[in-house]
Amino acid sequence: MEYAFGLFRNREKPAEENEALLQEIIATHNNSLYERLICQNLLSGINTIEIIRNSLLNSSEELKKEENIIERLNEKNLYARNCIQALLDKACHFKQQAENRILVSQALQAAVDEINDCISDINRLANQTDLLAINSAIEAARVGAMGRGFTVLSKEVKSLAEEVKRQSAKIEKITGHINLSASQVCDNTATVINTLSTVKKEIEQVCEALEQIIKRSGRMQSVIRFISQQQFLNTVKLDHIIWKQQVYSLLFNKDKKGKVNTHHECRLGKWYYEGEGRTLFAGNDHFRQLERPHADVHNNGRAALTAFDKGDIKALADLLGKMEHASSQVILIIDRLIEHITPDYIAQARGH
Repeated sequence: MEYAFGLFRNREKPAEENEALLQEIIATHNNSLYERLICQNLLSGINTIEIIRNSLLNSSEELKKEENIIERLNEKNLYARNCIQALLDKACHFKQQAENRILVSQALQAAVDEINDCISDINRLANQTDLLAINSAIEAARVGAMGRGFTVLSKEVKSLAEEVKRQSAKIEKITGHINLSASQVCDNTATVINTLSTVKKEIEQVCEALEQIIKRSGRMQSVIRFISQQQFLNTVKLDHIIWKQQVYSLLFNKDKKGKVNTHHECRLGKWYYEGEGRTLFAGNDHFRQLERPHADVHNNGRAALTAFDKGDIKALADLLGKMEHASSQVILIIDRLIEHITPDYIAQARGH
């Protein structure tokens, strides 16, 4: 400033003109200081974005932990559901067996009834045989000595009738026990069936409740997963703002030794090439479109630093413009990726 002042004073010009030029230099100098002060504070204010970025990243990581916890909970719920379903299948099997047992018991009772009918017929025939024996005895007595054969026949017939009656009584007693046992089995089995029917209904209610829990847990897990992925993608958007700030900071401070990373080395690049990006967005057109502008942001930014180092201001301005244009495309495509992973029910809720 003093040099400039002296320079003007030594010139052979009117004092008024020298004074005007001096004031212009002072004003220009003050404007440069003002602009530098603004730029310094603007660049340092980017630190606030870093804090927000780190907060989003931490939140995303915590949400991933919560998602893992809910996933383990769902695994337990599914295991419990499968166990209960197996129990329900067994209850249905036992109920079927019990119903079959009732059918067997009822068939047994029907067979016993048929046997008893046969025994009744046998007893009736035995009684008729008794009459035949009596008639044979009467006939033997009437014919005297010539009726000895009738006498023997009468005794044999009577003996047969008595034996038939004894065996019939024995069979009736046995079939009575069988009938009673079959009846008790039917009664007991009916109780078992009723109990199993109640148990089956209660198990079905438990299954239904578990299904609701699994459905709600799955929905919660999908919401948490979406928010986690959304926050991660918002984080990489902030990463790009911070990355550009590093480029501008190096240019502003005229730091020709400073370097910035490539598009393979940043968080978005690692997610894109090595992380879950390809798995999450396999076959997605927007995901494929992201690679080119993302590379352009880094390549143009790094090239701008090289141009500055060489003193090529025109190339520097052109490369910075290309970097900003590519950065806008990256932000736009990331927003479209967020829309792609947004669950339908969240999108519908936003629509309302």
